[in-house]
Amino acid sequence: MAEIINALTDGVAFKAPAHMSGPSVHKFKKQVIASFESEPKSVVIDFGDVDFIDVHGLVLLRDLCEVIRVYGVRAFAYRLNGQMQELLVGMELVDDLGDIKPEAFALMTA
Repeated sequence: MAEIINALTDGVAFKAPAHMSGPSVHKFKKQVIASFESEPKSVVIDFGDVDFIDVHGLVLLRDLCEVIRVYGVRAFAYRLNGQMQELLVGMELVDDLGDIKPEAFALMTA
């Protein structure tokens, strides 16, 4: 994951919980927010181990995108599997970075 941070950003990276249910995403959201104390330029979230997300997890992920926007930090989703990619694109939470890094997507925080 260090290579994606260096290639895209100068920031912090997190692994998303494998089961993105309400409680796990709430805890994850708090970890990301706590990282803003170090004033990162960006946040990379690695979705490589995610195999499940429920409605509460989606709502909290959308809320996290809003918090990231308020802090003015760039955010990236990394290693989205096909279903997660389709879901998050459909909810307008990610945008394709194209040839820059095809395995990464910009989280929609603006």
